[in-house]
Amino acid sequence: MAIIELISLNGDGTLTVPAATASINGTIFRSPPNGPGSYTVGPDCTGSLMFGPPGPAFPFDLFVEFKDSAVYMIQTAPGSPVVQGKAERVSR
Repeated sequence: MAIIELISLNGDGTLTVPAATASINGTIFRSPPNGPGSYTVGPDCTGSLMFGPPGPAFPFDLFVEFKDSAVYMIQTAPGSPVVQGKAERVSR
């Protein structure tokens, strides 16, 4: 499985996904533009992120770097495949 996506964290706990492409066992999937979601980040730089609805929800735990603008995430749904990644800020 491989996924690449753009995620816009809107600063108010909501997010949008302007574009995403996944390859799962060689089958290509593309998400509809501007899919919604939500996130939280606490003072200890940990939090959670959820893609959707509509469709199935995809929960992740977040870890924000103290010095950089990187966010690490790992999917936490029971029985889900291991999905983890690093997000980096591309603009302010």
